[in-house]
Amino acid sequence: DADSEGSRGQERRTQAAEKGEASPGSISSPFLLCPSLFPLFGGFALSFEEPLHTEEDGPFWVRISAPPLGPVRLRVLLVMPQPACEVVDLRLELRADVDLGRRLDGLVDAGALGALRHAVRHGTLNAIVRASEPDCDTEGYPGGSGWIPWAPAKPVAAFV
Repeated sequence: DADSEGSRGQERRTQAAEKGEASPGSISSPFLLCPSLFPLFGGFALSFEEPLHTEEDGPFWVRISAPPLGPVRLRVLLVMPQPACEVVDLRLELRADVDLGRRLDGLVDAGALGALRHAVRHGTLNAIVRASEPDCDTEGYPGGSGWIPWAPAKPVAAFV
């Protein structure tokens, strides 16, 4: 049953946090107001997620909680608490009609992704978030046999 599985996962995360051990899961921001880009809900929450029951590094997602009005670009500066207060600069673009998240594993700098995983597993992450419209043409362009729609750029995450 999904509810009991979720409560067991939360219990394992709580026990691990009390012991100072790593525990995979998710971490979310408070609700971020941005009514111009997210008019249906007035803003969004930003989440970083990975599977609960994995011994190895698996999928790692960045998700937003609400659909934007149109294409949106997020720039997130994340202060890593361990080991030496490094900063990860995460940049990603999302389409309103397709996805509310992007998978980062295999697409971004391995060191920066490792720092993000560490922070999520320990439940501590400080961030500055900027949401804006992409500064490029998002209408698409004509192709050989029709219209080719705009596609979000590959996510970028690196230490600054």
